[in-house]
Amino acid sequence: MKLQIASDLDLEFLNEELDCHSLGITPAPEADLLVLAGNVHAGMKGIEHFATWPKPVVYVPGNREYFENDFLLLRDKFKATRTGTYPSVIALDRDVYEYMGVRFVGTTLWTDFALYGDRKEARRIAASELYDYKYIRIGLKPFETGDALREHTKSLAWLDRVLHHRFSGPTVVVTHHAPHPNSLEKYLEDSDLNPTCVSDLTRLLGRSELWIHGHVQRSCDYVLSGTRILANPRGLPDPISLQRASGNLRWENACFDSLFTVDVAVRRT
Repeated sequence: MKLQIASDLDLEFLNEELDCHSLGITPAPEADLLVLAGNVHAGMKGIEHFATWPKPVVYVPGNREYFENDFLLLRDKFKATRTGTYPSVIALDRDVYEYMGVRFVGTTLWTDFALYGDRKEARRIAASELYDYKYIRIGLKPFETGDALREHTKSLAWLDRVLHHRFSGPTVVVTHHAPHPNSLEKYLEDSDLNPTCVSDLTRLLGRSELWIHGHVQRSCDYVLSGTRILANPRGLPDPISLQRASGNLRWENACFDSLFTVDVAVRRT
């Protein structure tokens, strides 16, 4: 199976009149499925944008999808897409999807804030610096670092349980947040915000053939414990090129490959 992979398209920053072709996101030749690892567009717009994609789309929402939305209500809407208006877009958050002999295990993930050992300080910095805790709500109250930590704890337990069960074919994990600090940019390796991007989930590696994620500023491709870890984020548009609106936009990740694909070997019986 050939997977096309992208994340962090951040379409909410672009002119609504631009379509997927002018954005440089077109179907990769011979790709069987598109994987979007979050931060595609605000709310349900990412799903609407890719509803006419010619192949199935596995979509794991990122943190930005929830901006200006009620977290629980929007997540319920994501989960309803498979049986509703957008059946070709498979939104996953603590959900499993099987296609062509491959098991896709997807969840936003969030983080444990424990990358540097001081979870309390990491949460304090996150609450002060991140839009997640200003623009996401649960009912009438703001989404807080405690909510993110609870979501991570639930997702971690769910992943552990699902990956413990054997599957006859390959397993592809898709998360928005990264599963290992090796995904971080070298020049950002001491950033105070890293605990909001990455958790060290080494103990879960080795139970899947592939782990796809987003929420970083560079492309990465490495192997740990037998699991290949991939990210192909585009990132935010450069403000100057965006103002020119000439179609020659520059992106946060200069190495983003809009046609990036990876092969997953499906076992034949």
